[in-house]
Amino acid sequence: MCFTFMCQTILIYFIIFVLIS
Repeated sequence: MCFTFMCQTILIYFIIFVLIS
């Protein structure tokens, strides 16, 4: 698991992208 700010931001954007798709 990645707990850095950058990793969390990338994960959030990825989840949003998957939900929108």
